[in-house]
Amino acid sequence: MNAEILADTEYYTYRGRHALSDILTAMGLSNGDIVVVQAFTCVAVPEAILHAGCKPVYVDIDPLTLGASVDALQKIFSELNAKAFILQYTYGVRPDLKRLMDLCEKHCVNIIEDCCHILPTAVSNSLVGQIGVAAFTSFEWGKPIPAGLGGALVVNDEDTIDLEKLRQLRSQKQQPPISLQIRMLLQYQLFKLLFKPSFYWQLKALFRFFVKYRLAVGNYATDAMQLDSKEWNYDVLPNVKRRVRKSIALIQSNKNIVKSALNYVSENLDNEWISVAVPKDKINSDLLRLPLLVEHKSEFLEYCRRMKIPSGDWFDSPVHPLKGGQLKSVLYQHDCHVAEQISKKIVTIPLDNQMTLSRCRKITTLLNRYGNDKKF
Repeated sequence: MNAEILADTEYYTYRGRHALSDILTAMGLSNGDIVVVQAFTCVAVPEAILHAGCKPVYVDIDPLTLGASVDALQKIFSELNAKAFILQYTYGVRPDLKRLMDLCEKHCVNIIEDCCHILPTAVSNSLVGQIGVAAFTSFEWGKPIPAGLGGALVVNDEDTIDLEKLRQLRSQKQQPPISLQIRMLLQYQLFKLLFKPSFYWQLKALFRFFVKYRLAVGNYATDAMQLDSKEWNYDVLPNVKRRVRKSIALIQSNKNIVKSALNYVSENLDNEWISVAVPKDKINSDLLRLPLLVEHKSEFLEYCRRMKIPSGDWFDSPVHPLKGGQLKSVLYQHDCHVAEQISKKIVTIPLDNQMTLSRCRKITTLLNRYGNDKKF
């Protein structure tokens, strides 16, 4: 998504999922219209689709891009009357854009870009965020621009997206309660103060504890869908736009460091139990996280915790973080086998603005030591 367009858009929302729901509504979709979304995604995406009154249908992924499989998508388009396709840049990895675009054009399916994992780009001719009828992003924890809570959308096709409807939806929003605004301000300031690589695991545990007891606002709930939540009526929190615009410049200046760090890992990682999940030509400075495939995922994450290596388990299921019977709530049919297998092995290393080449070298050394003292 182009950084200037993102900074200037008038369509900011309380969460990223709200932006997607508004896009679908402004397209006139509802009443069970089919929206195709890849498995190996976050529950927020199908939640937004369902909130708009549409039906999510899941497509399996390409193991080389962790994005939608073109062949699997072709099969769905041939069998179902899909109205839209959510194109996801998983961890910032770019899928086979040309083939996906050609396929959607052939079947007259509108593309909506999910840019929640990809860094804003200063390149004006970049396709990212500009190839679909609209694009959306999120500013929640763990995203390229963590601004507390928040989302935004960009409209590329005013013939498909009803701008008047969008403005009407926005005019119906109300400011979140003052108590929530104060809580989110404190949460954001604590995040800025405490977020350091050495505190990663302690901060993660503390955040989950606070969310569990409703002392902090989390990214999602796993106990029930939130289609009737009052949050859907909330407008963007104060200061989010300012934080986003301020952060974009910092991200751009850090891209060269991230690229050097990624190249170092891909060239020096040497462990039979760990591999970079995508080919080298897919590794670029737009990545939000470096995806690794590991054997014995739970043991590896425990090793990372002990060695103080920042890492995450998402996506831990085809619709993270839902498991087992919870997946029924988002209409997942357990038929995306590549996504299911990769979710059992994927671990990601965050590439935040505190990434340095020296830190990357230390992480790589520790990764290479993993499993040396065990016989799996």
